[in-house]
Amino acid sequence: MADESRAHGSRVSPCQVEPMEDAIGRVMRETCYSPQTVALPQEGQGFDHHQARTTHGLEERVLICAKGVTTSRTVIALFNVTEDPDIASFDGAKVGTGFVVTPLPREFHDVSPPPKHDDTSNGLSWLGVPSEGFTAYVYSTQKSPCKENRVIMGQEYPLKLGQRGQDASEEAPMRTPKRLYSQERMIYQPELLTCPHCGNLLRMCNYLAWDKTVQTLDRVVSVASRPGHCPRPSCVGSRMHLVSAEAQGIAFSGSTYGYDVLVRLGWWRQQYHATYREIHADLATRVRISESHVRYLYQRVYLPLLACQERQYQDRLAQVAKQQGGLIIALDGLAPQGGEPQIWFIRELTSGLTLRSGWLSQQDQPTFEAFLKPLNDLAWPILAVLSDKQTGLMPAVATVLPHSRSQFCQAHYLRNLAEPLAEADAAFKVALRKTVRQQVGALIRQEPRPAPGRAGVLTVTGLLPSPLGAQQVPTAPDSQRQAPSASLRAPTPAADEIITHLFRHTRYLLTLKGRPPFRLAGIETYERLEHVARFSLDLLAQHYDPRLAQLYQGLQSALSPFAQTYQEMQQGAAWLHDIAYILEPALPHALRGEQVAAQLRGYLDTLRLRPEGTPTFYGFALHLDKVSRSYWPGLFHCYDVPGLARTNNELESRFRDTNRRLLRTTGQQGLTQRTLQRQGAWELLPRPPTEAQLLEVVCQIPAEQLAQERQRFAEHRQRFRMQSRSLKQTQTQFNQLRQRWAVLQVTGTG
Repeated sequence: MADESRAHGSRVSPCQVEPMEDAIGRVMRETCYSPQTVALPQEGQGFDHHQARTTHGLEERVLICAKGVTTSRTVIALFNVTEDPDIASFDGAKVGTGFVVTPLPREFHDVSPPPKHDDTSNGLSWLGVPSEGFTAYVYSTQKSPCKENRVIMGQEYPLKLGQRGQDASEEAPMRTPKRLYSQERMIYQPELLTCPHCGNLLRMCNYLAWDKTVQTLDRVVSVASRPGHCPRPSCVGSRMHLVSAEAQGIAFSGSTYGYDVLVRLGWWRQQYHATYREIHADLATRVRISESHVRYLYQRVYLPLLACQERQYQDRLAQVAKQQGGLIIALDGLAPQGGEPQIWFIRELTSGLTLRSGWLSQQDQPTFEAFLKPLNDLAWPILAVLSDKQTGLMPAVATVLPHSRSQFCQAHYLRNLAEPLAEADAAFKVALRKTVRQQVGALIRQEPRPAPGRAGVLTVTGLLPSPLGAQQVPTAPDSQRQAPSASLRAPTPAADEIITHLFRHTRYLLTLKGRPPFRLAGIETYERLEHVARFSLDLLAQHYDPRLAQLYQGLQSALSPFAQTYQEMQQGAAWLHDIAYILEPALPHALRGEQVAAQLRGYLDTLRLRPEGTPTFYGFALHLDKVSRSYWPGLFHCYDVPGLARTNNELESRFRDTNRRLLRTTGQQGLTQRTLQRQGAWELLPRPPTEAQLLEVVCQIPAEQLAQERQRFAEHRQRFRMQSRSLKQTQTQFNQLRQRWAVLQVTGTG
């Protein structure tokens, strides 16, 4: 037994209990089978002789003989018993409390003291140490393996290791469980001194609860908590056993790993994109853990902890709601993959807290109503909802949250405005690229002639790298350059290098990608190729080269047929920029929603009523007006509600960042999508900015809340139980399904 003093250093006051013999028997019957040590309070009573013999798994036997012990002189025994020793050690330390300490065994026998000599027959040895009225005898003996059932990997084997049964193929696995030896023993007591129901002083129980060995990043500790209960039988607290919250903050229930280990592996996974193998390599130098258990702890414990840690900020959510009179939420969904359910996310904009994150099997009004309905259980009203205009979502918001304002994402609005222009730009880019390649494709694919012996080989590294070329001579300043008349023709290698760079740049321009509504690849490609043509003409004015002249003529021939189309598309892009400026004016004072709506309405009417517009212009203007009318009811609330964002870009950025992080961690796009399907709602959850802050928060999570979240995670993972590439595992699952099917009632073939 280790130091009985509590971690917070407070002194334990003695209390009245029944006689020691009765107390030991009662505790023996009420306690589980795990080896523990019990401190028995003895208030004002002594006893002449008491002796007991105890057994611990038939391996260690401890005899305690206490004579004349009073409350003024008590001893706490420290037992350090190694595995199957010849001699067990003993240490003793005095404490100023009214406790007599005795080990709690599985069985209890009244026997006489051992002989006065060291009897080593039958492999038995003992050591007795007296200490002022308190004598402890420690035995060490080996138990016969033939008289026990060994439990290995969760299965009972009545055989000795290596022994075969009747079936020659059945053999007990040769695997011995490794024991953890704690470096420190810590026993905690409840932080509450009085009963929370009646206010009476708590009485400490004479047994230990929550006794476990915990691996932390820096040591192995043995932790226990001494429960307390109310002494009044009529009080509700008499049936409650309060344990130390500080002890529960070291490790979560059911695990031998401390919270610091969980936070470290989760932080490495999410912050540094480490694989499970890399995390295991780092942790294996500090704790005893396997790679598969690292994966288990991250998925089944750390991710549920992330969900629970945000629930600790209810006070911050209440403060935000009090300041602004309610909550402002944003919701959006991640695009589904392969017909799988879609992840949806509800976030409070001001505090950044996640209200709901999960999967929806359908995107219709009843499903959205069921997803939004728990928001009504909050103690604060929902002032506004920021979202896109998905089918079925807006009727669901109007039904569930009838008093909130629905703000549409203006980024989605602009992208919908640009749809016909983006489609025309994509076709424009394909046609332009095809024409340019027909005119100058063979020319721009030319590369300088390779050196002898290096045909087709460019740059090579490794043990046998490619040779280095000649270093470039620095360009002389303008004052030192020769006049054009002195050098009418540049050196051929220099001209080849310049033209080669220009050809490579032209090839690059043919690969540009667009991102509507404002980055249109067709328009950008036309403008950049036109710039190359002008630059080539400038070079030809200084030094003539037939390849340069061919490039200029080819680009001019390719671009001239698309000049009119470019002008029309450029005008449409300018309209989009004007609308974006109206929605986000760069003014020193903020505008009201009705003012922005009036400006946008006037601009759209001007475009629609233009007399000089071509059919293309007129059709695009009608499209702008039609889309704007559909978005109009929810386009301008952001100017009147403080804290309501114009766009949902922050939530979409979280989706992109999570997908990018998982892709960097897994290295496979398919595995990234499977991870999002199986645990994406937890991966999207935010975390504190530092590892220390995360550890501080997770240590305060109630055990019941974590258990419920882990159950929720396990229920979701059951949906993917049959999705396995392993043929053996699939066959096992089929056999289980066949057995379950066989118990159903027999029916006809139909």
